[in-house]
Amino acid sequence: MDRARAVNGAMRALEIEGFVFGENEKADFAALATRKISYSGMLKKIDDNLAKLRKEKPEAFLGEG
Repeated sequence: MDRARAVNGAMRALEIEGFVFGENEKADFAALATRKISYSGMLKKIDDNLAKLRKEKPEAFLGEG
């Protein structure tokens, strides 16, 4: 399976589970699918966004572990 099909399949699976992608997320995944960003670059973006969210809305992470 090529990268674009893999990325699109993963996004569709998440949507079936009820996840709703924002426009920025769609753009990020499109960049991943077209190799404008690497997997490691995408993971860094996700990690950075989670770190920012943890600072801005720590209550969203209270149920963790």
